Amino acid sequence: MNGDTTNTSVALTADSATAAASPVTKKSKTKSIFDDDSSNILSSDLFTKIDVQSYQQSKPYPHQQITNVFKAQFLLDLKEEIKLNSKVNFKESDLFRVYQSIDLANLNNLSSSSPPPGPEEEEATKCKLTNSLLLRDILYSQEWRSYIEQCTGLQPGTLINKIDCACNCHTPGCHLLCHDDVIGTRKISYIIYLTEIDWNTNKEGGTLELYDQQLDEENDEVENDNDDSKSRSSQPVPVSRIQPIFNSMAFFEVLPGRSYHAVQEVIGDRPRLSLQGWYHSNEIPKNIENATLQQLKTMNNTKLKLKKVDVDVDNDPTITSSSSSFAATTDNENNDADTADTTIADTDTTNTESFTENDRIYLKEYIKNEYLTDKSMNEIRVKFENNSSVQFCNFLLEKYVPKIQSSTVANPNTNDDDPTNDENYYMQGVTSEWKLRGPAHKQRYLRYEEDYSNNSSDVNSDNNDDAASTGSIMNTVKKQVFESEPFKRYLKAVTSLDYSTGIIGNEIRRFRPGLDYTVAHYGLLSNMDEVGVLDATMCFVDDKTEDKKGYWECGDVGGFECYIEADIDDEDDIDDDEEVDENDDDEYNEDDDTELLSVSASNNTLSLVYRDPGTMRFVKYVGSSAPSSRYDICMEYELPPDNDNDNDVIDEEEGEADDDVNEEDEEEVMMKESK
Repeated sequence: MNGDTTNTSVALTADSATAAASPVTKKSKTKSIFDDDSSNILSSDLFTKIDVQSYQQSKPYPHQQITNVFKAQFLLDLKEEIKLNSKVNFKESDLFRVYQSIDLANLNNLSSSSPPPGPEEEEATKCKLTNSLLLRDILYSQEWRSYIEQCTGLQPGTLINKIDCACNCHTPGCHLLCHDDVIGTRKISYIIYLTEIDWNTNKEGGTLELYDQQLDEENDEVENDNDDSKSRSSQPVPVSRIQPIFNSMAFFEVLPGRSYHAVQEVIGDRPRLSLQGWYHSNEIPKNIENATLQQLKTMNNTKLKLKKVDVDVDNDPTITSSSSSFAATTDNENNDADTADTTIADTDTTNTESFTENDRIYLKEYIKNEYLTDKSMNEIRVKFENNSSVQFCNFLLEKYVPKIQSSTVANPNTNDDDPTNDENYYMQGVTSEWKLRGPAHKQRYLRYEEDYSNNSSDVNSDNNDDAASTGSIMNTVKKQVFESEPFKRYLKAVTSLDYSTGIIGNEIRRFRPGLDYTVAHYGLLSNMDEVGVLDATMCFVDDKTEDKKGYWECGDVGGFECYIEADIDDEDDIDDDEEVDENDDDEYNEDDDTELLSVSASNNTLSLVYRDPGTMRFVKYVGSSAPSSRYDICMEYELPPDNDNDNDVIDEEEGEADDDVNEEDEEEVMMKESK
């Protein structure tokens, strides 16, 4: 459910029906959709709302919102019609969670699982979807395309007779993360809001967030550069927000690496309905290689290996001060020491890769003893060998488990005067140690970086003392446990994997409810010609009650870590002249990727997962109703190259040599036969 795009047919109401429609007919030259006497659909003052200068000068990229586009009663009737007669599909991936209907151009096939309707059923469906068909005829007409061209300053004829339009239903918890909409020939993106007339953004969310761009790291020496050919990323905080006002239409030009936007999570009790789609042009946009989808499918092997961390377990002062009294300890967590099984600990001190008794003594200062006995380590190893993953519940001693506070996420629109420019919501929890990390189209979360200056004057969050304490404890655990040589030898013992040659990733992260996530992208893949990596993720959340545990386990509030298989055959960038499948979307769907593993967030739980070179992972967006933030220590251990690969090459070469010999033998036989 959680890893791939989930696509489940769901009816908006019990009174669902299949629908049909005749092809769009060409409008008469003597009758316009804008004539006052032609319909009771469009507002009479639409042309007075055209403001090309305002559209082109808006930030962070050209966009506009027009209010009172239609006659209010028509739109109210349309909304009820859609609720009563259309079916939608529930879809969820790393990028979104939404209910969506099919394209309005295919009203004949509202239910893809049903057979084509007969003439009588088709006529009955037309009667039920009268307003939907009227709206479709308008949005798909040449006159309306011309109106959009005038609003956006495009040359006449730029928009072709290719239009997409579907109904999106964002129920509480639904969201759409940052992306730029660039697929194929999309030119103008539009949203028509069917929200309740009294929709309160301060309490119900659902705003359209617009993100500015920033040059990628390889181009960061160029300032104020307007060259669109430069690779650009999205900033982690939106700079503008559009309110989902009933009977309004927002639109913007689809620009690779520029038109970054997202739909804020719906946080109220009512669904947010909208009609959303794209107008197309004849050409694929320039610099499509900078598009979100292409950035997500770009390989990135620039991770730096961290300096090797050595801990001398024979001379470490921490061990010396405690090991002499360890056997006589009265700590309840160490009373169950199993002294019968001693087969794993290596007494040969010259072997630096084998787990030793000194390693066990060192780790007992941090890890519960039940995971350090030879019996349990053998059981763990068997489980890991069978599944390539294993989870350790209640892994650390209690004194090293930070006290995670319940969620105290602020209202996303606390500035009543100008809620669209309130950045406090996105900056909550940011301090001199907890720093915001983006770009938004790949990730957003807080990363802990130890501040040796102890200057807290720039702290912007509430509960700063708790956050600082949590970060400090996690930093101690990361350094003393996960970066230590004893723990690397422990990993070798409980996984049967080769001894790690280094640490290629180590982060302390906080995922705030209603804000943070990571997205699966090809930059997460390890080198394709080498073996994978061992992921060790130490998770901390508030799951003190059964209800809170249930929230995390069911996955509805997100926060779980998901592993999916990448389609590495399509990693090449798209050229400007290359055709694109318009059925593609801005996310990894179930046709491209396969969910391999999903790990729910659980307090004081370590997850070990072997990630092969073709596997990506992401932390699902943490919903605003989550019991707390998700904190974790995220480690990536490099593994040595697999010698079997060399053997495979040798075998292949030997096989080719044998083939050559066989071919020579066959030629010799044929020559003898001819003689």
